[in-house]
Order: sequence, then structure tokens, then C-alpha cells
Amino acid sequence: MPKVVNVVGRDERLKELSARFGELTQGRGGIVWVGGEAGIGKSSLVVAALDDPAAEDLRVWWASGDELSAPTGLRFLLEAIPRDTEDRQQILDLLAGRGSGTDMIRAASERIIALFDRECTRAPLVLVADDLQWADEESLDTLLGLFRVARQSPLLIIATARPLPEPDALSRLHAATLRDGQATSIMLLPLEASSMDAIAESRLGAPLGPVLREGVVATAGNPYYLVEMLNALVEEGAVDVRNGMAEMLPGTSPYPASLSTIIGRRLGFLSAGARSTLRTAAILDSRFTITDLASMSSRPLPTVVEHVDEALQAGLVVELGRELGIRHPLIRQVLHTQVPEAVRVALHEHAARRLAAEQASWDRVARHLLAAPEAIDGWAIDWLLGIPRPALLALPAVAVDLLTRARARLATGDRRREAVTVRLAAALRILRRPEDLARLGSSALAGMTDPSDAGEFAWHLSRGYQMLPTQSAEGITVIDGLLERLDPGPLWRARLLAQRAVTVANASRVEEAGRTIAEAIEAGNRAGDAISIGYALAAQLQIASPEEAYEVIKRALALPWPDDPESTDLRILLLVNRLINLLNLSRWSEFEAALGTTISEAERVGSLRITEVHNTAMAFFYSDGQWDQAMLYATQTEARTAEQALLLRGFVALIHARRGDAELAAEQIALLGEHPHGNGLDDLLAARPLMWARACLAETAGDLAAAIAELTVWLVPEDMSSPLARWGRWGCVSRLVRLALAADDLELAERAGAAAVDDARDLPSSPKSQANVDLCRGMIDGDPERLRTAYKLFEAHRAPLDALTAAEELAVVLAKQGDLEGARSVFAGAADRYAAMGALTDLRRLQGRLRPHGIRRGPRAASRRPAVGWAALTETERTVARLVAEGLSNPEIASRLFISRRTVETHVARVLGKLQLRSRVEVRLSAADLSQP
Repeated sequence: MPKVVNVVGRDERLKELSARFGELTQGRGGIVWVGGEAGIGKSSLVVAALDDPAAEDLRVWWASGDELSAPTGLRFLLEAIPRDTEDRQQILDLLAGRGSGTDMIRAASERIIALFDRECTRAPLVLVADDLQWADEESLDTLLGLFRVARQSPLLIIATARPLPEPDALSRLHAATLRDGQATSIMLLPLEASSMDAIAESRLGAPLGPVLREGVVATAGNPYYLVEMLNALVEEGAVDVRNGMAEMLPGTSPYPASLSTIIGRRLGFLSAGARSTLRTAAILDSRFTITDLASMSSRPLPTVVEHVDEALQAGLVVELGRELGIRHPLIRQVLHTQVPEAVRVALHEHAARRLAAEQASWDRVARHLLAAPEAIDGWAIDWLLGIPRPALLALPAVAVDLLTRARARLATGDRRREAVTVRLAAALRILRRPEDLARLGSSALAGMTDPSDAGEFAWHLSRGYQMLPTQSAEGITVIDGLLERLDPGPLWRARLLAQRAVTVANASRVEEAGRTIAEAIEAGNRAGDAISIGYALAAQLQIASPEEAYEVIKRALALPWPDDPESTDLRILLLVNRLINLLNLSRWSEFEAALGTTISEAERVGSLRITEVHNTAMAFFYSDGQWDQAMLYATQTEARTAEQALLLRGFVALIHARRGDAELAAEQIALLGEHPHGNGLDDLLAARPLMWARACLAETAGDLAAAIAELTVWLVPEDMSSPLARWGRWGCVSRLVRLALAADDLELAERAGAAAVDDARDLPSSPKSQANVDLCRGMIDGDPERLRTAYKLFEAHRAPLDALTAAEELAVVLAKQGDLEGARSVFAGAADRYAAMGALTDLRRLQGRLRPHGIRRGPRAASRRPAVGWAALTETERTVARLVAEGLSNPEIASRLFISRRTVETHVARVLGKLQLRSRVEVRLSAADLSQP
């Protein structure tokens, strides 16, 4: 943390910060934004506030950004974590590629958030994020997660930033936090003239003369500008203090051209050697040791010590614990620009060589190489290829920058070009940049002569095409073309066949997929490669019945998985598929047990598949009628693909539509735009909730034709060839039957009913498929017994929404047949259950259909859970609240309940909202009051 300085003219701002410290000691965190131009005193204000007695007992972790350091991969936030913290080394290990994370940045980010969560639960904590405009994007994204912690725990984030530049990630963070009541914004404006005079008089020890005061006015209320101007004038001997007044000497001027000019003038008073050493320091990093500086400058250590001591005396360098730093980023910027570009590039290359020779972390070397792109040649490329693959791919964005430049420097015949291209393809795939991967494409593959390199590149390329739904067939062309041209060896042959199987299965080419899967598994066994076998088995899931899929997943998860990112990612994929399979089989207790462990594991390893897990949970809780819980997972889900966004927004729209919130539903649908759902089976399955939502809104608006049009795609035979497709449509055909009958289209209703029969035949062991046949035929034939059977089957297999559909249709049929007593009984039960889950659209439809028969819902006492107070909490929320009251952090609660930290965080946010409290401390006090007799 910088040293304390006297802050003038900011008394009200200091009081604002002190007030937040007082709230922090009472358990309430949040974020304070301190903005203003360079040199306006943002950092000084924070340091002065932390020197106040109100902050005396607070722990402070401080991180600073720097324009020239260009931190990457969470390095900004890592600076804040004390070096003796055990978690810090674990985070560094992840960023070095040591571990089983699928995305090392995300895994490290989660570890950082969990660390802060635990630490601020133990005692209040202040995190100062200084000069945030220079932070790396990963740290900015992580700060948003830390803000969610601060909203419910004693963590106060103080973020200082200039108005410009404002990177996109910073803009997102700024906007997201300022929407919240626990965020404060302090904008430092130029100081008033009286405050600037006070600063000048304090520095000079006397009141200002008129000429000098004009110079003070010219600094435009910027205190740093003023102090640097005064220091330069004093060092030049241009100010004379006599007769109790400070004034400019005759023939001198207080008007500098710019702040950079002032700093340059001050640097001019150092010896030539000290200036040169400081320029080297400016190139090196924002923090450095004397040993580093001596190594970089190739000067004897005693000489460097002498130069640093001179800079310390001049106030240009400051001590930062065991390290040193240039006092202000503006000084470092001036020093940097004083170095001629050719010399600067040479120094960066020299630094890169030195750091590489000392085996420094590769991203430090990379920063210097990227600042001297011409240096990425010869030794640098050999060094780049010598970086262990896991470490390089732990920071894929930096890797892509370096590898792209290296590839451009290598001639086509250079053997290293192939190796660089393969690594570049791997990094692009990890970053999910399929368009860039496709641009490398077949031309790069055609020129490869090494069979193993060609095999690996083809694998990355074909997987890239899989991310582009309209070009997935190109992946098969790549694989087939390569295997015809050369033998890539047992490993890559097996993986290419497995990838081919995945693509073919996704296209519902069932017979071809079956042959390719068998071939891939055989090749995988010969190669001893769990990954190729695992992907082949994952492909088999696309064409297997739910019962077959259950055994396939068990077999896949039992494979001898190595501890590497690729294997971990595939294992998470299989765990996600297990969740979906357990849902399909109605194995509810197994599903609920597996859900928490899968979320925790996906979160721990930083898997992007966490979104798929959340979407699966959302689908379960929607179908189970627990719509608040479904929306809880929706708030945690970050859609990273169009398919994920389709599923997420589709479910949110559907819940809003069934709750009667047509405007909110329409907003979610509008965000998706036009969606023809024509990009294969996965896309069609993901689009189901959207179709249901649009059909619901159309029906409510009285447009039955539009509602029907949303669902007829499920009757196209060629799209329904796989068991997965047949399973996927069983919830659609019953809706279609009801809508067709309402529109008096008996022919369409019969077609949909026949589809239900076909599905039950092809999925004979699925009770819900048979229940769906009874539901559809019961509606078409007006058969109350079949509708009762459907209702009982759906209830027995935990399908409450479908059971309610059967009950609604049964009530209508009984009423039409004159059994008003039976219809009234069924109606009352269905109406109460619709009301309990908040399905107002369904309730209104039910009432509208029974009203012509004289059946109405009488007045009901309010039975829904209250909105506020302890009685408003769900059972899970009460459990979480009790653990919060015991003093557990979110990670500790997550571990206790076998759920994810983010899920606990959401529960705590709901607890605070329903109890109308602002902090965990208040939950503890409220729980203590509640337990009193």
C-alpha cells in the first residue's frame, strides 16, 4: 500500500469512505468507485481514509494496475493476495497448468473468490483495486464475482479508475455494480483554488506571490500536477522565499508545457546513471528488486544500489515491502517514453532472454516478447515450443498472440511451423474461436508432413467445425481426407474416429454412427486411450435408449481417466449426460444426489460445462413445478453458446408465460431473435422451451394457428429417427393434440396421437411415453379412464406438470359427459395446484374451459408462503440461513450441503432479501433473536 500523504480539500469524500468502513465493521460490504483524471488524488484519498481510526482494525489487501505492465491471467488480483497465503500458491499452480482444471483461468478465478469469501467471513476485509483501467480482463470478470460476495459479507471493494480508457470488461463491471444499492460512486473533481493554494503554501512554507499563484491556477486543480510543478521549480532554484512570501524569480516562468514536461524536468536533476537505471526499471515491471534491476541493466550491484538510493531520495522510487516501485504510473510512463523505440525494443528482448534463462513464469517472458514482436524468432520460438503444453494452454489468449506471431515468422518448410500451428489450433479451440480455427483450416493441414502433428491438428479442426452447426459436416470431410492420405498413428486415429462418431450421431445418422462408434472404441482400446473411448461412448448416448444410455455412462465413467484438462472436460460432459439420463429415467433420488456433486466438481475445475449443468437443473425444477428454484439456476447461468442461450432464455420465457407475465416472456423471446430451429437435433431439443413459450403466448392471445405452427416440426418423420429425438418430443405432441382439438383440427390431432404411439413403441420401457399415449388418446377419444390412467402414471413418475394437464383434460371430459360432481372435484384439485405453483395462465385456461359448465373456483384462503420473514424461507433457505448464523462462509456451506458455492451465494441473497437484512451478521443476530424463548 502506498505511503500516507496529507490530503487537502477532500474532507467530505473522506467522511464518505469512513462511513463505509463503519458499515463494514458491522458486517455490511459493497463497492466504492473512486473516479477522476490522472493525478487527481484517487489513490491518495484511499490511503488517507485507511489511515483514519475508523479503519484501524481492518485488514487491507491492495492491488495496483499499470499501463505498461499489461497483466494477464488474474495477475492483477494475485498482487493483492498476501504471499504467505496457502491458496495463493494453489492459484499459481493452476495458472501454470498444474492441475486437472478444464479452464485454468476459470478454476483459479473460482479459487480466488472462494478465498475472499472465507477470509471476509472470518474478519472484515478491504480490497483496494487501484488504477483498475489497467487490470487484466480475467481479474475484472473475477471482481464481479467478488462483488457478489461483498453484497452479503463484510468485504469492501474500493475501485479507483480513470474515466478513460474504459475496457469492455471494466464497463460491464461498472454498470453491473452501480445498479446495486450497496455501490457508491465518488467522482473527484478538480480542487478549488483555496485548496490548491494550501497545498502550495505547505510545500513552500510561505504564502504565494501573484505570479506563482498564476502558475498554481494553470495546474487546473490537479494536486499531483501541482506538487510535481513545485518540486521542479524548487529543484531548478526558480522560487524565492523572502519577506514571508514565495514568488518566482525574475525571468522565470511557472507555466510548464505539460505534466510530462514537469516530470521530465525533475528527472533531469538525477545523475545520468540513475536516469538510465530508472529507464531500465520502467521497462522491467511495475515492481522489481535491486537484483532484477542489476541483472537487466548489466551494471554492478553496488552501482545499481547507488542509483536506486538517489531515486529514493528524490521521491521517484518507493519501497514496496521487499520490492521497489516507481512512485507514480505517470513517472514510469515518462521514463518509458524517454527511451528511444529501438532501445526500448532491445531492452524488452534482453529482459525476455534473461527471464527465460532464469526460468521465470512464461507469461512474464511473453509480455516482453509481445512488446518486441521482432524478437519472436530463433531462440524465442524454441523457448515457446519448450513450454510445457499444459502451462501454455492455461493462458490460451496469450498463447494465441505469441503463436500467431511465431507462425508468421516461420517459413513453410520449417519443421517448427507445424508444431506451432498445432499448438495454435489447440489454444483457439480452448478459446472457442471456431471461425479462426477454420481459417487455419485445410490449407494448413495439407502442408503437414508429420503424421502425429497432422492427426492432432485434424482433431482440433474437426472439433472446431462441430462448434459451427452449419459446417459440422466439414469436420467429417477433414477426418476422412486425412485418414485416406496418411496414418496419424494409433492415438490420433482413435480420436479422429471418435470425433467422426460424435458428428455423425449428432446428425442422427444412426446406422453409420453405430459402425463408427464400434470402430472408434476398438481403435481406442488398441491405443490405450480413455479419451477416444470416452468420446465414442458419448456419441453412443445420442442413439441409445435411456436404459441403454444409463449403462453406457456407467461404462464411460469407469474408464481409467488420466489427470489432464482434456480428460477432465470429457468426464464433466459425461456427468452432465448422466444427469440428463437420470431425468429421462425418472430416477429422482439419484438425480438430486448427482446434481450437487456435479455442480461442485464443474465449478472446482472451472468447466465451461457448468452452464450445461445449470440448464439441466433448470429443466428438472421446471418440470417438477419448482419454478422459483428453476429461476434460481437461470440467474446463475452464463450462456456461452447460441444453443445454451436458446435453452436458458427459452425456459425463463416459458415460466414467465405460464405465470401470466406475457411482457417478461416476450422480452426473453425478443433477445433470441428469429429462431428457425433447423440446425440439427441438439438445436431442436434446445429450442423446445422456446417453442412452448411462443405457443403459450399465441394461445393466450387467441391465435391457435400460430400456437400450432410452433409445434408441428415434431411431426416431421426424418427429424425423429433417433431414440433421443423420440424422447424429446413426448411433451410436445400432447400439447399439439390439445391445441389441434381446440382448433377443431381432428386430422392433426390424430397425427400427433399416432406420433405418441410410435414413440411408446420405440421406447417400450419408458412409463412416461405410455402415459403420453393415454393422455393423447384420452383427449382425442374423450375417454376419462385413459386420462385417469395417464394422470396416475405421471404422478407415479414425478411429472407433475403432465399430471396437471391430464387432470385438466379429465375435468373437461367429465363436464362434457355430464359428470359435474366428478368434474368439480378434479377441477378443484388441479386449480389449487396451478395456483400453488403460480401457473396463472394455466389456471385461467382451466377456469375458462369449465366456466360454461357452471363450474367455478370458490374463494380460497391465501395458502402461499408469505413474501417476507422467516416463514417466507424455503426449507433449503432455512438450512442455509442457519449455517450462515453459525458463521460458516459460502464455500464451507457448499461443502456441507454438497452444492456449489454459487448456489449457496444465490440462496444467501434470497435469505437476505426475504428477511429484509443487509448482511450475514444481521442474519446471525436475527436467528439468535428467533431462538429466544
